Formats: sequence, structure tokens, C-alpha cells
Amino acid sequence: MPEVSIDSNANHSLQGDQILTEDVQQVDDVASWIPQVKQFTQQLFPGSISCVEEFDPENPGDWYLLFCVESSLPITEVTQLRRTWHEKLRSLSQTLVGTFRLSIDLRQ
Repeated sequence: MPEVSIDSNANHSLQGDQILTEDVQQVDDVASWIPQVKQFTQQLFPGSISCVEEFDPENPGDWYLLFCVESSLPITEVTQLRRTWHEKLRSLSQTLVGTFRLSIDLRQ
């Protein structure tokens, strides 16, 4: 699975043998949002963040970028932070909903 590298220099690149979709413009549009999504994700969930390309195995054309974070906060706080993450994503662009997704690994 190709991985999207995220570093502090905001150099974001798609790696691997395949491009995300056949539509290069769509990839460029999505890639332009990565720094902003990374920034508010880091603010909400301090610590390590990874971002990987995923797709629906039943529909390989349905791809998305999955931001993976960890949290040791109580589940009620994590639930609110997750809700806030989705609200911030929607405030950037309604078309991004579904393209960027969040996975939270609870560390208790």
C-alpha cells in the first residue's frame, strides 16, 4: 500500500507504484489539502501521525487518505475530538469528506 509521507517541512509525496487515481488533477487537489489537515490533526491529537492511502476492497476506485493517530485520553474526550476533527474537515471543503478519514488508536 503506498504511503503518503508527512514531515515537518510540509513535503508531502505519494510513494509507490500506483498513482491514487486515474485523474491526476484530483490527486493534486487532494494533495494541496494535506498540510492543513495535518496541522489541525496535530493540534487535536499531539504525537505521531501517519497518513496512508487506503481503498475499499469491493470498489478499488473508492480511495481515501487515512490519518492514523494515538490517544490516551478518556473515550468521552476522544469522541469529542473526533467530532471536532470532522467539523474542521467539513469547514475546509465539503468535497473532502470521505477523502480524508481518521483512525484513532486508543492507548489506555
